[in-house]
Amino acid sequence: MVTVSVRSESNGAMTVKIAGVLERSAVEKVKKSVIRVIERRPSVSDVTVDLSDLERIDTAGVAMLVFLARTSTIAGRTLRVVYPRDEVTRVLRLVQVEELLMGRDGDVV
Repeated sequence: MVTVSVRSESNGAMTVKIAGVLERSAVEKVKKSVIRVIERRPSVSDVTVDLSDLERIDTAGVAMLVFLARTSTIAGRTLRVVYPRDEVTRVLRLVQVEELLMGRDGDVV
């Protein structure tokens, strides 16, 4: 099971927290939910995806994060993944998207 929560920041940014297990069966629901929330707030330029409570992710979940990052870039927004657990970080590194999603140095903000 996966849950999505959204928090608006005082600086106009938005934090989307994804918790649980992000696997193929939940990807479409989560993707639609996140896109809907972002589209409702056109003034938001920075979106942070907090994965601190994400226990596991499969390749479909990774593909969704890449899709959201690219879609955000096209829309003139910045999307960055933060606080992934070690297991999630290993998957992002394995499929070579850690830099794309977390920044050049793979640092955790």
